[in-house]
Amino acid sequence: MNQLQEGISRLEVELKKKNRAKDNIFALMENEVVNQNDLINRLQINQDEILSIESSLNDTKLEYEELVNLTEREKDISNFLHNNKNQLRKSIKEIRKLSADDRKLLVESMLQDKVTVDYQEDNELDGPGGATCNYNLKWNPDILQRFMNEGKIANLNQNSTDNYLFMTFHSI
Repeated sequence: MNQLQEGISRLEVELKKKNRAKDNIFALMENEVVNQNDLINRLQINQDEILSIESSLNDTKLEYEELVNLTEREKDISNFLHNNKNQLRKSIKEIRKLSADDRKLLVESMLQDKVTVDYQEDNELDGPGGATCNYNLKWNPDILQRFMNEGKIANLNQNSTDNYLFMTFHSI
């Protein structure tokens, strides 16, 4: 984050320099002794540099804001998990009690893409080989609600802390 802030500061300084240079070119244009075509070319180059710097500055600011938002979101999730660890443990126990078919359904409903399984041979550089698996999960409260409706996991009523936990995690 500090690198982005430094980049923003550096780009703002560069932009100010280029704007001062543009003002100097305009001042020189009033002088009739100077070649006007040369000044117009310099002005065009200066304008292109200013547009490039402004574009970089905007991109860097957007990247910084995105990083700040991700950091805040990460803190919120961390605090949520820390503050609700007992309720989460209870929910995990409920999920572990599900039948194998229901747990399979739960995992399949939370997969974002297909699971890729690969085998890597043993080698000196990477060490021992074996099966590797690549997958991404997404939060799917609908499947948990379905299991609650079917009575397979504890039903959360409107006033329970578990329901608060469920709804809060759903919104994160």
